[in-house]
Amino acid sequence: TLVVPSWVTYDVTECLLMDYAANRSLTQYRIYLDGFSDWDNRDDFIVTSTGSYSFFQYSPRIVYTLSDGVSNSDHSIPQAQFSVSSHPNPFSDKSTITAKIPEPGQCKLSIYNIKGQRIRTHNISAKTAGDHSFLWDAKDDDGNQVCGGVYFVVLEKGKYKSSRRILYLR
Repeated sequence: TLVVPSWVTYDVTECLLMDYAANRSLTQYRIYLDGFSDWDNRDDFIVTSTGSYSFFQYSPRIVYTLSDGVSNSDHSIPQAQFSVSSHPNPFSDKSTITAKIPEPGQCKLSIYNIKGQRIRTHNISAKTAGDHSFLWDAKDDDGNQVCGGVYFVVLEKGKYKSSRRILYLR
């Protein structure tokens, strides 16, 4: 008799890394999970992008966990989301950047220009989990006004990283 484990994890990291190393021209992947549906009449898939900005080190890791619906293991319960957002986007004066942090601790929020140069850094000392906001006035760390254009906000905490593209209209 075959006993199916209460959860199964399949890691597709190697598949994606081989495609990136081979300079495969695809910019996204769709991963369909046959036989699994949340019955909302929408396609369920995960998309990852190769991007084209040299300051990002891509090492994609897409892991999905299948549950038997009976077990209640910690690894099958989604963790609180670690993310960064910006409002308004695009902006012309100031933008509020919000970091959603699932647990207390130190985080680093960095803003990069389109060339990949870090222009602003903000350290977050989160005493509590939740949303932590930073008002960016479109100035670099030295207080100089930046040029209009595309910028990338990157939030980092240990092994976690989240990024958002924002547009500054000057």
